[in-house]
Amino acid sequence: MKPVLYRRSAQKTLLNMQPKRAAAIHQAVLDFSAGQGGDFKLLETGIGRIRVGNWRVLLRTDLDHWLVFAVLPRGQAYDKKSRESW
Repeated sequence: MKPVLYRRSAQKTLLNMQPKRAAAIHQAVLDFSAGQGGDFKLLETGIGRIRVGNWRVLLRTDLDHWLVFAVLPRGQAYDKKSRESW
């Protein structure tokens, strides 16, 4: 199991959302890191996403740890403008 690290912007997003939703997203990331599956898709080389309801967790997969760099609503996760900030 790889350790999970959160970028500051992802932490800020989680802190500003409803506690139950933030807990569900955090649990989905922990389940994925433990190898228990989840709705994961590889988007690009080294970048994947986990789907949790209407939210998308974007993470780096090519490191020695999982790096959650963005937690975004569904519409913003696939927007070209938001991809420029990756």
